[in-house]
Amino acid sequence: MDKMRHIKLFEAFGTDDYYKEITHEEYDSLRDSFINIPKSESYKLESLISDDYNAEKQQVRNISYLLCRKKVRGGINPFTIVKLEDDWYLVYMEDQFFKCDQLEGLIKLLKDKGLTK
Repeated sequence: MDKMRHIKLFEAFGTDDYYKEITHEEYDSLRDSFINIPKSESYKLESLISDDYNAEKQQVRNISYLLCRKKVRGGINPFTIVKLEDDWYLVYMEDQFFKCDQLEGLIKLLKDKGLTK
């Protein structure tokens, strides 16, 4: 990513913003930046996510991500968490995509959506 584009993406976040909704196209454009979620972060997230969900570390194309499904038959309304380079996170839930600024932004999004304990 060139420096100016990186600066523009950063400027889209205000000083009080922890996360923002993005488009499906923006989500797709970041796929090459997916990295593995470290075990320590995965454990922390799994311990924060509501007991109504099963949080499982999954792997696709050697990239690990967190898949969270409701503990009801059929696993309604799952959401996924992937990590990007530079400690950003992407969350996909209910046809919405979010970009979170570091682990703190991800935790704030999960709390705001009522997905934490």
